Amino acid sequence: MKLDQFGDPNRLFSVVLFLQPADVEPNREEIENVGKQRNVQLVVQPCAFEGIEFLYRVADDLIGHSVSMDKDIFWQAIELKKGTSPDIFKKISQNHHEYLCAILEQDVSRVRKARKALESLATHFA
Repeated sequence: MKLDQFGDPNRLFSVVLFLQPADVEPNREEIENVGKQRNVQLVVQPCAFEGIEFLYRVADDLIGHSVSMDKDIFWQAIELKKGTSPDIFKKISQNHHEYLCAILEQDVSRVRKARKALESLATHFA
């Protein structure tokens, strides 16, 4: 797993990472290192391979800037404007995670609600 693209401390990212439960432990150190960075809000969501595959299939239609290219994991990042307040940063991360989980669970009402919440914060996207 390569998460080094989030290493620039001058760029802010909301990152949601989906990986199979068996892949959490072997990648724990890298995940924890990224999670400790002040410029990244990282949410890790264990997920079955079928869910990861589904997210790849719908990735082009999702709100976000970057998507992983690794077949065993799915991560999506939203880059935020420099100077985004910590409260807004956290709110975007929470809504980003809720949005992707609602899509994965195919809960249309939750998708609409989470998408609307995320879109209301789009002025903070880079």
